[in-house]
Amino acid sequence: MNSQLTLDFGIGRSVLDTTTPSKMWTPQEEQDTKNKVIVTLAHLNKQRCPHETMISKQWSPTWNEYVHSHNYNYSITINTDPKASWYRKIVKQDRVDDHIMLQQIRDEEERRLKKLIATAYRLKLVKNVTMVYELGENNKKHYHMLVLTSRKNQFKMLIEETMEMSMEAHGTGWKKRDPINLIRPKKIKSCYDCRTACEKANEVLQAIDYIIYKYYQKENLGENLLINLISKI
Repeated sequence: MNSQLTLDFGIGRSVLDTTTPSKMWTPQEEQDTKNKVIVTLAHLNKQRCPHETMISKQWSPTWNEYVHSHNYNYSITINTDPKASWYRKIVKQDRVDDHIMLQQIRDEEERRLKKLIATAYRLKLVKNVTMVYELGENNKKHYHMLVLTSRKNQFKMLIEETMEMSMEAHGTGWKKRDPINLIRPKKIKSCYDCRTACEKANEVLQAIDYIIYKYYQKENLGENLLINLISKI
């Protein structure tokens, strides 16, 4: 049999020739080859995920560019936890002005939010996303998001992992707040509810319109729109 089997893994003594002795590499040749592989892997690691590239290119559009949709089913609030390791690391810096520290926190928040949305799209956890920021106490930003997802729990876990925070409801009684809310018709006791399915659907559409055009733009923050990704269905 004159045929040969060659397995090439691309590093050092990686050729298996069934008919002839393999070439003996010098230590320098082997090290040079390994160095080339290390450089190549480092280059590949630096290449950005295509979803992250997409998010970065479409980040922070103007409201004039906003594309409206009613295809959302959850409203989400993200208020970063000061106990998160990355947050505490920034705050514990020595001799850093407060305004610089605040900007560092916002930059890191946005970096993590971009990663969150890119990963959610890569894992097919969401289809539509519209997100804005809002200013709270001490000018601390928090974020509001409308999404279309059929995998709420997986998306919730991704938010908790990426932002290092809990997405559990907090507060008690009527003040209890859940950061993830299903968009649905107003609650009416079943014995008094005479609405048709069409009327309930219209209430959901009106709720989305209110969130986008009233709530998200209520404080005249200017261009507080961060992302607006609408899938073509």
